[in-house]
Formats: sequence, C-alpha cells, structure tokens
Amino acid sequence: MCSYGDIAADAGSPGAARAVGAVLASSHGLPWWRVTYADGRLASGHEADQARRLAAEGVPLEGQRVRMPAARDEVTGRERDTAARTGRHRHVRAAEP
Repeated sequence: MCSYGDIAADAGSPGAARAVGAVLASSHGLPWWRVTYADGRLASGHEADQARRLAAEGVPLEGQRVRMPAARDEVTGRERDTAARTGRHRHVRAAEP
C-alpha cells in the first residue's frame, strides 16, 4: 500500500500526487486499488470497488479508509517473505511512524 504522493516522490516528482492519480485513472492493468490518499481515504467515486479488492487481499480497513501504517507494514512483510522464497528483491519503502 502506498499513497499517490509516495509514488510521486519515488518517481522524483514530490508534489505530483494528482498526476499519479490521473495516470492510474487512465491506465489499464495497473493495480490502482493499492494506492490511496495519504490519510488512507479510498479513491473518490470508486470506494466500494477499491474496498472490496483490498479486503480480498487482506488489507486492514476501517470503514472507507486503509489503516496506512498497518497496511504498509503488512505489505512490506509479505514482500519480504516472497523475496526470501523467490530470491527476487525490490525496494520497498519503510513504514511511516
């Protein structure tokens, strides 16, 4: 789980969160449901679909919000486990306090 701003910052364009949202909205095949607002709010107009997809992946939700620190920790842990099994590693941002 990450926010639009996380992706923008990782791409070298901090402050371009809206551009990330525009790309996700107009793309096909990208896992858009794994991206939220910085405060964990779900994508405007797609809350029900996003909540359903995230719940199916075991992402912790509180109403229409993702518990971002918990979700980041959980995803980081899963990716670490997968990397250990497959030998494939990729950069994962550390959870924010």
